Amino acid sequence: MRQNTGMNLKNIKARSVGLSYRPDIDGLRAIAVLAVVIFHAFPSAFPGGFVGVDIFFVISGYLIGSILLLQLSEGRFSFRDFYARRIKRIFPALLLVLIASYVFGWFNLIDTEYKELGKHIAAGAGFVSNFALWNEAGYFDLSAETKPLLHLWSLAVEEQFYAFWPLMLWAFQRWRINSLFAIVCIGVASFVLNIAIAHSNATADFYSPFTRFWELMIGCGLAYRHIGKHSVSSEHADAFGWIGAILIGFSFMLFRGQQGYPGWAALLPTIGACLLIVAGPDGPINRRILKTRLLVWIGLISFPLYLWHWPLLAFARLQTGEIPAWPVRLLAVFASFILAWITYRLVELPIRFGKRNAWTIAMLVLAMSAIGLQGSNTYRRDGLDFRLSHMAAQFAGGQQSTGEGWRIHSCFLQTSDSIDMFVPSCTDSGTRPLVFLWGDSHSTELYPGLRNLQSQYDFRIAEYGAADCAPFFGTDARNERCAAIHQNLLAKIQKERPDLLMIGGNWGAGDAAKIGDTVAALRQAGITRLVIVGPTPLWNELLPKIYWLYWRKFHEILPERTFFGLNAGMAEIDQQMQAAAKRLGVPYISAYQALCNQAGCETRTGPGHGQILMTDHGHLSISGSIALMQTIGPGLLGNLSPVNIRRSGFKLHGSRSMP
Repeated sequence: MRQNTGMNLKNIKARSVGLSYRPDIDGLRAIAVLAVVIFHAFPSAFPGGFVGVDIFFVISGYLIGSILLLQLSEGRFSFRDFYARRIKRIFPALLLVLIASYVFGWFNLIDTEYKELGKHIAAGAGFVSNFALWNEAGYFDLSAETKPLLHLWSLAVEEQFYAFWPLMLWAFQRWRINSLFAIVCIGVASFVLNIAIAHSNATADFYSPFTRFWELMIGCGLAYRHIGKHSVSSEHADAFGWIGAILIGFSFMLFRGQQGYPGWAALLPTIGACLLIVAGPDGPINRRILKTRLLVWIGLISFPLYLWHWPLLAFARLQTGEIPAWPVRLLAVFASFILAWITYRLVELPIRFGKRNAWTIAMLVLAMSAIGLQGSNTYRRDGLDFRLSHMAAQFAGGQQSTGEGWRIHSCFLQTSDSIDMFVPSCTDSGTRPLVFLWGDSHSTELYPGLRNLQSQYDFRIAEYGAADCAPFFGTDARNERCAAIHQNLLAKIQKERPDLLMIGGNWGAGDAAKIGDTVAALRQAGITRLVIVGPTPLWNELLPKIYWLYWRKFHEILPERTFFGLNAGMAEIDQQMQAAAKRLGVPYISAYQALCNQAGCETRTGPGHGQILMTDHGHLSISGSIALMQTIGPGLLGNLSPVNIRRSGFKLHGSRSMP
C-alpha cells in the first residue's frame, strides 16, 4: 500500500510538469545508487561501482531537461516554479543529513576533524563541495574515508549546472537559437576539456563542473529528441536496451580505480544509461528488470539513500580509527536504507508534494543558510575544541598544522607548485660547512630540528624538498615531475658541493632496492659525503586522533611510549633500508630506532604533558623534529662547534646506524 502511495505521488509529480512517469527510470536510479553504496561499503568487491554517479548525471539531465524543454516549448516555464521545485526536492533530505552529521560530530570528533566537517557542511549547504574538495586535494589531504560529506561533490556539480542551464535555454529560445545546437556545443566543449586534463590534472577533471557537464548534456540531448516525439522501433529499442545494459555491466566489472577518471572511460556508463532510457519502458531490460517493484522502490528513495550511506560509513571509520569490519559496514548500509525510507516518507513526500507556499520555500532556505553559517563558524573557530575535556583537547589538537615551519612553496614544493619555485634563501649564505637536506616531506620535516642545532653547531643549511617526491632519479622517481625536480637538484648539489648530503624520504616497500641507483648517481656526480635518514614511525590514524581513541577506549592518557595504533610495517622497512645502506657502504641514521624501543614509540616530547610528537600519521611536529635531531644530531655534527669552523674538517662520525 505504501509502495502504491509513493507511485501515485510520482504520477502526480509527473503530471504537474507535463510528463508521463517512467518507473523504469527509477529502476535505473536504483542500479546507480546500489552501485555507489556497494562500492563505498565494499570497494574491493565492487571496484567499478563509482560510475553510478555518472549514470545519475545522465538521468538528471534527461528528466530535468525534459521538464525545461517541454515547458519552454509550451510557453509555461517559470523560473520561480522551477527553483521552488528544486529547493523542495533537494533541501529537506540534505538538511536532515547535514544537521545529523553536525550533531554526531559534536560528541565524537576531535577538533581537527570537526573543523573539517564544519567546512564541508558549509560547502554542502552552499552547493560548492566539489570546489572545496578540489582545493583540499594535495599531499597533506586526509583520506576520503574520513570525510563524512565527501559524496556531496556530485550534488554540487548537478546544482551548479541547474543554476545556469534554465537561464541559457530561456535565452536560446528568446534569441531563436536551436537548443539542440547549444546542447551539442556545450557538451562537446565539456568533453574535450575532460579529455585534455584527465591525466595532467586528474583532480580538476574529477571535481570540476566544466568537465562533468557533458554527462548531463547527454541526458539533455536525449530529452530534446523525446520532446520532439522521436522514437525508435521496437527492434532497435530491444538492441539499445541490451547494449546499454552490457556497457554499464562492463563499467562495473572493468574499472578498478578513479585515477584519470572520467576521461574516455566515462563514455561507457553514460552511453549505457542513455541507451537504456532510449529503449523505453517496454524494452526487455527495462520491462523485466528495471520496472520490478523492488528496484522501483529503491529508485524512489535513491536520493536520501545516497545522502545517508556515506556519512554512516565514514563516521564508523572515524569512530574505530580503522576500516570497520564487514559486519559493521553491512549494518551501516542497512541503517542507510532505513533512514532513507523514513526520510522519504516523513520528510521528502510531505514537503515535496505538499502545497507550494512561499513560507515553505523561505523556511527551507533559511534553515539551509543557518546550518551553512554554523558550519563556517565551526571551521573558523578551529573545531570548537572546548567540546572535549581539557586533557583530551590538549593532546588531540597538536601544536601546529602539518608542514608548519617547512618553508612551503619556497623550499618545500607542493604538488601544485612549479618545479622551479625554489628561492635562493633555501641555501644559507656564507662559507661555513653546508648540510644539504634533500628528499620529500619526510626529509623536510627534519628542517626545524636541524635549524635548532645551529645554536650548538656552526653550519649552514640547504633545504630542498618536494611533496611526494622521494629522492630517486629517472624511471625510479615517483613520476615525471619528481624526476625533473630531482634532476635539477642534482645540478644544484654538484654546484654547492655540500659537506654533508642528508637523504630522507617516505620510504616504502621496494625502496631499499632502488636507493642504490640514487647513491650511484650521486657518487658519479662527485658526491661522497652523504647519509641516508630512515623512516619515522607511522600511525594508523592521525597521532592526535590516536590520543582521542585511546582516551575513549581506556579513559586514560596515551602513554609516552606505546604500540597502540602503531603501524607495525615501518620497523621492517627501516631494517630493509638499513641493510641496503650497509651494503652500499653509506652511513645510515635510523629515525625509527631513535624514537622507538621495546616499550613502543614516542608520542610526545618534554616534561609533564609535553608536546605532541607528530601532527598527523607520520610527520613530525616542530617539537618532534627538534627532539629527534637532538638525539641523532651529535652523530652527524659532533665535530662542529662555534670555535671549529674548518670546512675541510667536517666529517660524519661513524657509518653505523644511530640507535
